[in-house]
Amino acid sequence: MRAWRSVLGLVLLVGLVVPAGAEVLAPPPVPEHPFHGEDGVLPDATTWLSLQRFTEGSGDPDHNYHYDLGSRFVFWRGDPFSVEGEIRMIFQSEMPSDWSDNPWLIDSSALVVGQTLRARYRIGDGSILGYFHHNSKHDLDRKRRRTPIHDAVGVKGISPLWKGEHPLDRSGEWAAWLTGRLEYALEPVFQMDEPEPYDGGVYLQADVEPWILDDLVTVFGTGRLSLLRGSVDDDAYWDLDYVARLGVRTPRRDRGIAVYGQVHRLHDDWRDDDSRGPDREQDPWTLVGVGIQFLY
Repeated sequence: MRAWRSVLGLVLLVGLVVPAGAEVLAPPPVPEHPFHGEDGVLPDATTWLSLQRFTEGSGDPDHNYHYDLGSRFVFWRGDPFSVEGEIRMIFQSEMPSDWSDNPWLIDSSALVVGQTLRARYRIGDGSILGYFHHNSKHDLDRKRRRTPIHDAVGVKGISPLWKGEHPLDRSGEWAAWLTGRLEYALEPVFQMDEPEPYDGGVYLQADVEPWILDDLVTVFGTGRLSLLRGSVDDDAYWDLDYVARLGVRTPRRDRGIAVYGQVHRLHDDWRDDDSRGPDREQDPWTLVGVGIQFLY
């Protein structure tokens, strides 16, 4: 147990000091610890609605909001197996230009849709999952924005939930868990448009709740490191990207309200081909923002 805690502490330190890795679509701040509930048909579901505001000057100066609606659910569970799904819609907003100079207004520019089907096998308090994931994007304006279009298969492992008494406050607790994922991008299956230059990736994520106060609030942090493989004109390259998130939420992981700050380094700047590939002439964006999320 001491060895596990030492490894966990090292990974959490890396994950939170060197903020963790980005992916084609950054995951929402919804805890991904496995559902361990009742067996049957449609026994569990979590739905979220998020609004995230980005600082001016981080990334595209025209990019100001994401509003994110999604649901993660269990089709069927018969312990230790379950079949699960996820659907997510992200509305991207740009700062108004022709009709207002108020940067706080929302002006929808694109819609990104993500769908996932996965099978889970529970091992003790942890899980192994295999999945198929599909992204598509629909422009609502005349600008070319990032093209998160791909079909992929992957395998994911989620560790047991480690938890204990808070060292400075006996009325509180702490918890943490790890997630690892290996993904391979397929030739387009359900796509009409050309997919982005993404071949797959390796992802490592650390989730930590350093302070859990029952019936009051939970402090949470997420760090993700991603090693992404892409190819442009048959030239392959690798990117090491990250996402870091810190916030507070009501105590239940699958219900309530969360407020958080986030740093998200993208592996390209969403529009300019000069930001792709090993000899890029333009650095990718780093989006800095704050968000609020409602979970039900």
